[in-house]
Amino acid sequence: MPVLTRTWRWLRRALFVSLLLGATGLLAFPFLWLLFSSFKTNAELFTPLQLLPSSLSPRYFRELFLGEWLPYGRQYLSTVLIVSVQTALVLLSSSAAGFVFAHYRFPGRRALYLGALSVIFIPKQTLVVPLLEWLIRLGLTDTLWGVILPGSVSGLGVLFFTEMNRRLPPELFDAARLEGASETGVYARIALPLLRPALLTFGFIHALLATHETLLPLVVLSTPENFPLTVGLGSLFGSYLRVPYAVIMAGFALLALPFLGAYITLAGQFRSTLREFLD
Repeated sequence: MPVLTRTWRWLRRALFVSLLLGATGLLAFPFLWLLFSSFKTNAELFTPLQLLPSSLSPRYFRELFLGEWLPYGRQYLSTVLIVSVQTALVLLSSSAAGFVFAHYRFPGRRALYLGALSVIFIPKQTLVVPLLEWLIRLGLTDTLWGVILPGSVSGLGVLFFTEMNRRLPPELFDAARLEGASETGVYARIALPLLRPALLTFGFIHALLATHETLLPLVVLSTPENFPLTVGLGSLFGSYLRVPYAVIMAGFALLALPFLGAYITLAGQFRSTLREFLD
């Protein structure tokens, strides 16, 4: 009986490891395909069963950075500025709003909260025309701020941080108030440090979504140097310049690397935050 038990445990463990490795391979395959495609010729890229390139020459990366097809360096910088500043503003506004909705009672609170949540269900396409009119009046067209500011508030962020703030122990806030801390001090010195894993998790999610945003940059921006990379690289598809597709793949691979590194570094905090949010 003990032999059968050990054998059964070994089989279950082997099956679990096999399933885990298979799932890891499936999840890693798109990124590996993207990376290997950065070295392929067009003929190799459109050969479905050929995963590995015939050569690992950095030719297409060199063409990318030399600016032969697009101002990649400038567009990469524009992407970093848009995503980083917008994410910082979203985290500040959403965490502050969530703190207020979770810990204060005031007239109109419920209506404001429902109004913030309703933003989640409004398609962005319906807001483009009035938003563009406001940006024209403010003189923000063809500027990075014209892309950053409309995305600096998030109904999803308000929902997320309201729920996360409700899980914080109110005794800590009461103790800080007894020590003479202002409400701003309670938020900045007590709530924000406790919300650090949640801030990192939502910041990562929003940065990823902001990087893939194309509609607003296409409407607001007209100078190619200001384009984020998703717009700049996307414009090369089907281009009359006959751009090697490996150049596009190389550009997207370099864009994905920071997110891959951030996920590997912060995966533990992401899991704990999402587990707490879903409980």
